[in-house]
Amino acid sequence: MTVGEDALGNALRLLPGLESAQQLNGAEYLTYANSTGSVWILPADSRYRRTALALYAPQKLRGRALRLAMSRGILSRARVRLDSEGLSDLGGRIASALGEPPVTMAFYAGTPSAYRKVTACVIGDSGKLAGFAKIASLGPSKLLVHNERDVLTELSVSDGLRGRVPQVISEFEWRGSHVLVLTAGPSKRGPGRLGTPHLDFLSRLHCASVNPGRLTDSASWSSASETIEHLGSRMPDVWADRYALARERLAAGLGSRTIPLSRAHRDFTPWNTTIGSHGLFVFDWEMSRGGLPPLYDVFHFAAASAALLDRPLRIPSVAEELLSRHWPQGSSVLEELWLAYLTDISLHYTKARLESPTEGGDTMWNWQGRELDRVLARA
Repeated sequence: MTVGEDALGNALRLLPGLESAQQLNGAEYLTYANSTGSVWILPADSRYRRTALALYAPQKLRGRALRLAMSRGILSRARVRLDSEGLSDLGGRIASALGEPPVTMAFYAGTPSAYRKVTACVIGDSGKLAGFAKIASLGPSKLLVHNERDVLTELSVSDGLRGRVPQVISEFEWRGSHVLVLTAGPSKRGPGRLGTPHLDFLSRLHCASVNPGRLTDSASWSSASETIEHLGSRMPDVWADRYALARERLAAGLGSRTIPLSRAHRDFTPWNTTIGSHGLFVFDWEMSRGGLPPLYDVFHFAAASAALLDRPLRIPSVAEELLSRHWPQGSSVLEELWLAYLTDISLHYTKARLESPTEGGDTMWNWQGRELDRVLARA
């Protein structure tokens, strides 16, 4: 698997000041990419590569094979030299924030989209993981990084979540990019199946952010209305019809109830978790939002796997257990809660596809459309 010039060039453009170095004394990096256009830029020095792979937690066998190849420094046909002065400047500011001596960095540029950013894995002089830095150079990605900062600052005061989410260490502007420096969590990968650790974490998150109210009065409902209005005629008719019917159903059902709205991570997946002495540790909070109905993150965890396998969703058994703790009456409206999740998350994908139609793939978006049709057909 090789890195195409376009994929690598687009990734490097997200790192202003590092992308154009050609001098022989630049720092040497190996580059890799997967089929979705995500790019990893790893130190050529083998002492740091294994730690750098904290940036990659694949779920499929093919991805695990690529990860093994990356750790051994093979299958990379593209080597680049990054500007040593720029690396020293950026790394020095991050190291100072973390209280570390000089650091080595590896970089990951996610799937191309309007929200694409770079995550830097920060490796201390000992070769151990020292922290992470989010580097956003695009307008939409900066908004997400700002949101992550605000969410983590809010969650930092919760005793129940201490040691389970990253801490914000510093933020600064660097050559047109916004940089957010975060602590690293445990290194052990989180469980791939929903279970007790996930239930415990989501219960703590709910208790830390619950605010009962009506869905139709919530900020999330207003935000969805604004997004639909903003997209207007650009939205394909099939999606406009889906949202009109879904929101009508939700207003008639959940809209009349007072429900325990709370914060959701909104990208709660196996690859965004690790596990340690405090339990499940969850990172990448940039998409998080408050005022959402129960089970949002349970649905997303299950949906991410179902979409990859192109299968209809089966509501996980832990959904009933979580409801029994926080909203026993909710067991009678499981279908409506699933519809609320689908409507909200698919609108995020619809906006991304319409604003950057040539970036990324449609796998998740198409699956969400089929699921919406399936739920809406059960009148």
